[in-house]
Amino acid sequence: MDSATIDYLYGLQIVSYFDAAFFTFLTWDTVANFGNEYAYIWRSPSSFIKFLYLWTRYGTFFDTLLPILRWNVAIGASSCLIVSKFQGIFTAFGIAITEAILMVRTYALYERSKNWWCFSVSCGCPLSGSVYGLPSTGQNPDSSWEKEEGLFV
Repeated sequence: MDSATIDYLYGLQIVSYFDAAFFTFLTWDTVANFGNEYAYIWRSPSSFIKFLYLWTRYGTFFDTLLPILRWNVAIGASSCLIVSKFQGIFTAFGIAITEAILMVRTYALYERSKNWWCFSVSCGCPLSGSVYGLPSTGQNPDSSWEKEEGLFV
């Protein structure tokens, strides 16, 4: 392997360490706050906001665990590409839900103003469409560095 590939893999390993640290912190936070979460969230009636909260709260576990598994479990190049695309879609969906939560909270702060709602939707939809509608620029699965022995081990 050349030095650029080694540097790239080293950077990915550092990112994996940060993902593991974040996963540990997320687990601790969930366990530490589960009593309050059960009392105030799980026992409340079902609603759209409750769904958004639970998705962002527990979807983050999968979003954080996927890169750790991708770089620390032996998988082939095609499986790695599938996991990478799924992770990208899952991350984009999580960001969109977080944006929706912020819009709803701001809507509540503006005392459910229809003017604000129309403004935020008219700005938010084109922006979201331009960001999430862009074509994927994923890596070529036939590139030479992915064929190196032991890369996915």
